[in-house]
Amino acid sequence: MKNKVVFIIPYFGKVPPYFSLWLQSAEKNLDFDFLIYSDLQLNINPESNVKQIKVSFGELKCKIEKLLNKKVRLKSPYKLCDYRPMYGLLFEENIQKYDFWGFMDVDLILGNISKFISDELLDLHDKLYYEGHFSLFRNCELMNTLFMRQYPHIMDWEYAFSTDYACHFDENGTVAWAHEVDPDCGIRFYTAWDFLDVPVDSYEIIDGKSSGYVLWIDGILKFCSFDGKKTRELMYIHLQKRTMNEFVTNNSIGFAIARNTFYNLDMIRCAEYTEPEKNVEKIEKFRTERKYARRKQIVINLINGALRARIYRIIRKLKCR
Repeated sequence: MKNKVVFIIPYFGKVPPYFSLWLQSAEKNLDFDFLIYSDLQLNINPESNVKQIKVSFGELKCKIEKLLNKKVRLKSPYKLCDYRPMYGLLFEENIQKYDFWGFMDVDLILGNISKFISDELLDLHDKLYYEGHFSLFRNCELMNTLFMRQYPHIMDWEYAFSTDYACHFDENGTVAWAHEVDPDCGIRFYTAWDFLDVPVDSYEIIDGKSSGYVLWIDGILKFCSFDGKKTRELMYIHLQKRTMNEFVTNNSIGFAIARNTFYNLDMIRCAEYTEPEKNVEKIEKFRTERKYARRKQIVINLINGALRARIYRIIRKLKCR
């Protein structure tokens, strides 16, 4: 590719589950680079397109405060979702050679990104996609400072950075809506449903109205419906808040993904994942675990300021009337 693109991924805490599979899928995308800021031992091949820059969570927080010249609320790594839109400024010393920078989650398995993001597409747009799990920005002053713009009825960075509540500023803030509320801002935006965002509360992997499984083979990611009537190539699959079992013993060629499990490709004809789940116990267990996790998250959100954030949004909307 003519355009140089880098994804910026700060990650702290524990080594992510199935990180080796994410890494394998990232390394297949040779047209793209990946910068991981972390103090974890990740065992990354230094010759690959995935690089690690050693930094602690505390050091990163200090870096943010120094850049903004103010204190911010950043108690946990999960809260970093609100700071993603400022990565172009925050890490500018490491991305000067790139035409585009972006962020992504590591609970993804990537397909062939170049199949969906071409030089022609990049040349015509300044921001691609709006999801917190995958977004791209042109590496220029307009886009790198976009998060600092303020609009009357949209959450701004000053509020997002002043609360412990994860506001999802990367999806709900200025960078997500500027092109709509301010048509004269000069931002050329592109999005498409090129990925599969698996519903958190669904036991089966669902694409639209079809349930099925996903195959990753030598860098190509494809959804296959159980009934065999639908196949679709994907840029990536997002396995958000999904506890995955891993039974991949040889992932040099590829693997399969079904429900909450990674399988070896040699199990491709196995009804374990090529047919809808018939085990009622498994389904009920999954639903019970999701209900518990959701209730727990609600309590955490309330403690961190979710109610205050909701009131803040209502007040801003009322002021705009």
